[in-house]
Amino acid sequence: MPEAGRFATDEELKDFFETQKKLAYSDPKFMQYLCGYIAHIYTDRVWTFDIYPAYEVHPNGRSVYTQDVTKLEFMILRNLNRANDWLNELKMGRAFDLGGLLESEVYQYRGEKLEFLANPDNGPLGNLNILSMEAMEGFIHKTALALKELYTKWNVYTDLRERRGSGNGKLNSVGSLSRAI
Repeated sequence: MPEAGRFATDEELKDFFETQKKLAYSDPKFMQYLCGYIAHIYTDRVWTFDIYPAYEVHPNGRSVYTQDVTKLEFMILRNLNRANDWLNELKMGRAFDLGGLLESEVYQYRGEKLEFLANPDNGPLGNLNILSMEAMEGFIHKTALALKELYTKWNVYTDLRERRGSGNGKLNSVGSLSRAI
């Protein structure tokens, strides 16, 4: 993975996937985690270049950004089909030491985030300041499709079918997120 302060390219993400492939194919839970980890990094990169710039030009950009992101999290939970199912899957998902993050750090952050989202009082009131739910849905759809294309290009789905003799398994969640909107 690249040095701090620089986002991984698609090629670097593929190389990272390749270095983890043997363990991923031997442990389905690690495969789910690895693909989710890569999806997170990819999504952060796209978000930073496609969504965040609108906040950089705002006089109180960071504050407004934090408010909007928190509002979006709660809007997604209220408005998207299966959003609460995804939280339940997240609660049950296994974490691993990967890419400089320790399993214990992932569990700690996940617990804090799930606790925050479980409390409706944490959901800020009012409308979004800069971003719209429609723009967010477009972002999710576009990013999910791009990830699905990457995983297809990397033969993730083909290799899994050959190893399991069936469909994509849990990796369908990238597509299901896109279809939910």
